[in-house]
Amino acid sequence: DRELYTDDDVVVKSLRGAVILNGITMPGELRPDLLERTISIEVDRPATYLCEAAVEARVTTVLPQALGLVLGDLVAVLRHTGPIQDVADLRMNHFANTLARLDAAMATRALTQYRANLDGLAADALDSDPVVTELVSFMEDRSDWVGTAEQLLRALNLSREVDAPEKWPRDGRRLSQWLMRATTTLQHAGLKVERLPRTRDKRLLKVNRI
Repeated sequence: DRELYTDDDVVVKSLRGAVILNGITMPGELRPDLLERTISIEVDRPATYLCEAAVEARVTTVLPQALGLVLGDLVAVLRHTGPIQDVADLRMNHFANTLARLDAAMATRALTQYRANLDGLAADALDSDPVVTELVSFMEDRSDWVGTAEQLLRALNLSREVDAPEKWPRDGRRLSQWLMRATTTLQHAGLKVERLPRTRDKRLLKVNRI
């Protein structure tokens, strides 16, 4: 029989939870795959500040009410078995599915607000991505484009208006990797970039409007 905790064998615990990132400003350079998993909440700067005792007193007062509201929503979601909005296009699918059930059960607009939140993050990412910005300008009068990554980089270099060497790919391979990482941002801008099958000594990229 186990007598002391030191007699126990290796114990593995698997935990899953949300990660909270906070700051005065959140950089738009966050990777698109992270943005797809993000819920952004902007808070106003308070006019006055409270000591810890005052904060704890308010939390003690509000917490039971907040917990009751959350549990009420949870019960409504679990009870709802009817049709819901399609959320197959959202990366945080389980979360979006929960919001859709909440909307159906409680007549709320949580899923719409979540989509608007994602659109805002994608717009910020687009504004801060010089490569995608230049590609959008390059494709303004084109429906599609096919060529090597090196050819595309040369074309973007010719049309580039912003001089930001530290935020610009130095060769075709880096450009291709950059565009693959920026798939979500490109979709928000109405573009799709795909790598075509390799032919002999080169691989082509195809850019088209969606």
